[in-house]
Amino acid sequence: MSQLSLFNIDWLQLAFIGERLDLIDTVCQIQDFQTSIFGKIASYPDHEHEMFNLSYMPKSKILKHNLLILKVNNKFLYSQQFKTELTNLIEFLKLKFNNVTRIDYALDFQFLRAGLTGSRFIELLGKNIIDLKYKGKKTIIFPSNHGGTPEYVRFGNHSSEFNIYIYNKTKELQEQKDKPYIREQWKNCEFLENFPVFRLEISFKPDKTKFFLNKDNHNSFNNLNNILNLNFHKNIFNYLIKNKFRFYYTLGKKSMVDLFYLPETREDSNVRMLVDYDLKGSDNYIRGVINFLEKNNNEIRAYYTIDSNALSETVDILKFIYSVK
Repeated sequence: MSQLSLFNIDWLQLAFIGERLDLIDTVCQIQDFQTSIFGKIASYPDHEHEMFNLSYMPKSKILKHNLLILKVNNKFLYSQQFKTELTNLIEFLKLKFNNVTRIDYALDFQFLRAGLTGSRFIELLGKNIIDLKYKGKKTIIFPSNHGGTPEYVRFGNHSSEFNIYIYNKTKELQEQKDKPYIREQWKNCEFLENFPVFRLEISFKPDKTKFFLNKDNHNSFNNLNNILNLNFHKNIFNYLIKNKFRFYYTLGKKSMVDLFYLPETREDSNVRMLVDYDLKGSDNYIRGVINFLEKNNNEIRAYYTIDSNALSETVDILKFIYSVK
């Protein structure tokens, strides 16, 4: 059956607290590298067939010693064929779900309402004829010849609660890394074969998810069953497009327009946003410290004779703490 749009989760990264992390090497392949935050990286079940990437043994004493970060492999996110394995791994390692550290939503489309194609839509964004009602910084990337249709439009930056991306997904798969499972989905949805597919992507950080509540006023993202329920994420995505990220014509009355064909959902969680404002207090203070350290990296190291890696590792830890509540 032909579909006008296709919704997927493109990135899912979760934090757990584990009781039996000593058992990881019995079911995973341990990698021969580490990160600035974690001392051990593992692939489940192995690197060649990786379903989950595990990061654990944090180097900083500020983080809980039994903290584990699990990222679901992109291929399995699209198929949603990972939930049974995740449940088994949670039981085996005695993991307790803590929070979402990052999640990206993706909506693929070729046509929009009002007769717009994806190409025409991004062209109008580049010319500021259509814009997004969002306070995040707008970035437009044009082809190398500085002419024609933009290749990429982004709203937000590294410190924004949300980042919104609009780009030609067909071109990305052709020029960067092909993902046959995505093209197979397009085929199953009966997208036109010789017509470009564009993507609207929303990436957000866990500090914003505390504003998503269910009908009982509980944090919807604190429930792992919700996180593993695709319909839950469709509800969140539809809410964001309908209520927070509204596109409008910049000329005349600047009227809002409903451009996207949104995914069909079942009404189950009645997700709503409690408040919508810039985070205040300690969160902004942490952001300020991170920005200051990054901006003045060389001067601080020279003045205090700090080891070349120490300051960057401190910044990494602060950023990580900021994402894991």
